[in-house]
Amino acid sequence: MSSHRTTWHVPQGYQEVFGIDVNGKGGTGGEVDRVSVRELGYEAFTKRYMAENLPVLISGITQTWNAYKDWRTPKGVNFGFLRERFAGSQVCIAMCGERDFSDQRRVDMKFADFLKKWEKGDAKGLYLKDWHFFREFGSKYKAYDVPPYFQDDWMNQYADASNTDDYRFVYMGP
Repeated sequence: MSSHRTTWHVPQGYQEVFGIDVNGKGGTGGEVDRVSVRELGYEAFTKRYMAENLPVLISGITQTWNAYKDWRTPKGVNFGFLRERFAGSQVCIAMCGERDFSDQRRVDMKFADFLKKWEKGDAKGLYLKDWHFFREFGSKYKAYDVPPYFQDDWMNQYADASNTDDYRFVYMGP
């Protein structure tokens, strides 16, 4: 398996919130392996990264996804496809420039309205988050496959078995 090292930086706010201490030196960055999905099997991932609690960037995971193929054009977002297939969905939009207690202010809106703002360039600071896309469209449109490294997701196994909330979200924004 070939990999190369990538330099990364952890923003100050995340260091404090998550107690990140890079390499035991209190630093704000470090190096992390970048490995192609074609070269990283499940066993190697669990042994080399998960068991050692090491970060890794896995490249190429999304290239086979329908979302990768359908939601993009060579020039950017495929607004037409998204509008045609998902316009009527009610989504939660975070207004990143506005605070509501300890989080961003959020509003609900139709996906079509969010796309319209984004396409016109009026979506600065808006971010679609926590869209239960799989629950709403999973049987009608398969946007992605969960990579093998993350298929043993016990939270969703419980949610599926108990018919409760799922933890499969889609996030997007300009």
